[in-house]
Amino acid sequence: MRPIRIELQAFGPFAGAESVDFETLGRDGPFLIAGETGAGKTTVLDAMSFALYGMSSGHARDSLEAMRCRQSAWGVDSYVKFTFESGGEIYRFERSLSYKKTQLSRNQSVLRQNAEGVFEPLFENCREREANDKARELIGLDYEQFRQVVILPQGQFERFLTSRVEDKEKIQN
Repeated sequence: MRPIRIELQAFGPFAGAESVDFETLGRDGPFLIAGETGAGKTTVLDAMSFALYGMSSGHARDSLEAMRCRQSAWGVDSYVKFTFESGGEIYRFERSLSYKKTQLSRNQSVLRQNAEGVFEPLFENCREREANDKARELIGLDYEQFRQVVILPQGQFERFLTSRVEDKEKIQN
């Protein structure tokens, strides 16, 4: 998987619409997501995890409702859109929490970019399980493996670096 872009709105500390263009960041090789505490580093990783698996990178915020920005205006939809390349194809996973009359409605979709550059849905009326299964297929990791490999839990890095190889698989948050 090669990340291309993440877009989010009313998610985590971000009340408005924000995006990160990983192609620009990675133009000169590997890059590091760095910043001060509270800058939103973990939120970017949470957004990736949410888009792919419907859960945050940690278990403290496992629902989109819990990740919704409290400063967002009523009626503003929360969403995450993660675009990435896998196996020579470009995909976009989207998860949203939208207002339908008086209640919130969760939606998800999995799209693949066609030859003309247009994203087309892989599933009609995509169900959460279908999206999660497709993420597992494309990324080659289930949610727990993704958390351990891609999003090493904060505070566990030193422990991970100094542990034995067989113990590294056991490190979880």
